[in-house]
Amino acid sequence: MLDCIATIPKLVIEQRDIDEERRARLKERDLLEQATTEDGENYIEETDERSVSGRSDSYRSDRIVEIIGQILRNRYASLTKEQLKDLTFSAYSSELKFLDFFLTVTREGRDYILKFIKMIFKEGTKLSDDEIANIARDMFLMFCYGFSFCVIKKTADSVGSEKLMPIFDDINTSSKRSPAMQLIYIAIRLECTKKIPKKELSEMYSQFEGNPIAQRLLQELVIQHLYLNHVDYQDRQWISSKFRLPMKSQRLLQSKTEYKT
Repeated sequence: MLDCIATIPKLVIEQRDIDEERRARLKERDLLEQATTEDGENYIEETDERSVSGRSDSYRSDRIVEIIGQILRNRYASLTKEQLKDLTFSAYSSELKFLDFFLTVTREGRDYILKFIKMIFKEGTKLSDDEIANIARDMFLMFCYGFSFCVIKKTADSVGSEKLMPIFDDINTSSKRSPAMQLIYIAIRLECTKKIPKKELSEMYSQFEGNPIAQRLLQELVIQHLYLNHVDYQDRQWISSKFRLPMKSQRLLQSKTEYKT
């Protein structure tokens, strides 16, 4: 998936209205939850009629993480530190194992997927075969990248809690952590504390040197946080400089935000 970085549009910190962005995200979340519920009902009805598939594995993995998240948030006071860490590791492991399975299967079926995309684009188009091939390749890589981002963010949203930050901090300093686990951690930190953890972000970005996909995912997490939260202009400048992200009309947006508050 390394070659997908060259095909993904460059990230830019755009001018966006935070309130409008939040409303749009809430609408998307409601639609997603509705679809997930319907899929879950279908899954229960069809379990006896079909073999275990990637779709059912995805549903099961999501449910496991959601249940663990509920236990962590509702029973954290009655559990030991080790129990909380074990549950958190289980949540991470469940989603990341599924992500690894999905990416492996997707890579193995790459030729078939690309052929299918090309077949769709060939209908009623004047594009050349080479142009269609490039579009199909870019779509395939973007899909893999987007799915990876969604799994990381979904895991963070499911288990994240400000009261459990010491647990997440401990896990992030353990020897068992992986780049994906570090990304989940920073997503939790951003969402639960509503602060820009400059030290952790700086160290993580440096550690990911040589891993462009991890760096790009980290940039994406930070930018999405900026779009949904009021962040000081100085912190935005720091992010722009540290992560090499151009700021587009950002001063205008910040002035509007400060006026509203």
